[in-house]
Amino acid sequence: MQIPILGVEGDEGYYRADQQTTSYGIFAQVDFDLSEKWNLSLGLRYSDEEKQGYIATYNTAQNGCSAPFDTNPVCSVAPNVDPYSADDSWSATTGKASLSYFPTPDIMLYLTYSTGFKAGGYNLESGTVPPELRTFEPEDVQNFELGWKAEFWDQRARLNGAIFHTVYDGQQNASFIGLSFVVNSAEQVIMDGAEIEALLLLSDRFTASISATVLDVVYESYDGGQCYYGRDPDNEFGQCDLSGEKLPFTPSLAANASLRYTQPLFDGDLYSRLAYRYQGSTAYIPDLDPRHYEPAYGIIDARLGWRGSSVDVAVWGKNLSDEQYASAIGPATFHAVFDANVGSSEGSYQTFLGDPRSVGISLRLNY
Repeated sequence: MQIPILGVEGDEGYYRADQQTTSYGIFAQVDFDLSEKWNLSLGLRYSDEEKQGYIATYNTAQNGCSAPFDTNPVCSVAPNVDPYSADDSWSATTGKASLSYFPTPDIMLYLTYSTGFKAGGYNLESGTVPPELRTFEPEDVQNFELGWKAEFWDQRARLNGAIFHTVYDGQQNASFIGLSFVVNSAEQVIMDGAEIEALLLLSDRFTASISATVLDVVYESYDGGQCYYGRDPDNEFGQCDLSGEKLPFTPSLAANASLRYTQPLFDGDLYSRLAYRYQGSTAYIPDLDPRHYEPAYGIIDARLGWRGSSVDVAVWGKNLSDEQYASAIGPATFHAVFDANVGSSEGSYQTFLGDPRSVGISLRLNY
């Protein structure tokens, strides 16, 4: 039995998209030894990019695409609209200046200022994307970084670190509209953070390492963000103002730690590794739906093996504590459109889970 609101036999959708891109760039870098302890590095780049975009969609829905038959998938995937075409070009001059100071042969301090550029473009996905949202603007970025690199304890210890402040103007951001991810521009995003990395050779056979990143990334101004299901849009394009909100996939703290041990055995080496990865709580969905924040979690991996000149055999385990966590969350494609059309109170979402606990044995032969 056919369900007319989902289409009937013979309904077809057609979609054609074409994009051509031409890019040119020229760059140069020069280093100056100002003295035995001071170094200056300067770089400059000119970029020019031209794009042409075209998209056309139409369908043969026999019952048309007006309510109640607007739930027919071909109406959303391949609407009957005028073709869209456009062409434009963008250019920018970007650069980098880095000043380094060596108080001792094993310590370097540096201060860097750099700029970046990403050309604009076109959203050529199928779906009911308004012509006004087909074009997105270029992105510009400025980055300030202060850091150090140091070795000590007879070069058996290494400690690197940095603090940074990054400003994105016109940050290109993907929002989900119906069945399409549409790139638009967040007016300004500000990222502040710090990184630290340490490596310690406890002995000739035993090594420890740790790294951590602290981040604060905020939409300083973004009035064209994706709305989560049930939230009233702030403009005629169905978008929401996310100004002041933290970006998705930006936990305040992420860290890694590992221990490695090797021991000569027979004509090869016995080796082992124990690793831990921590990620703080963060939104795993671009619409920042408060129902879909991922809590903090930690993953433990381990490996024990023996390797010789031609053989490497190991037993290993990943996610040994069997932590359940999401790697991504998003609206459930067509269901998102269907839910809205039928007035669902919750909406449908799809969640991609990280790998569960797994153990195994691997064998590698070199010949």
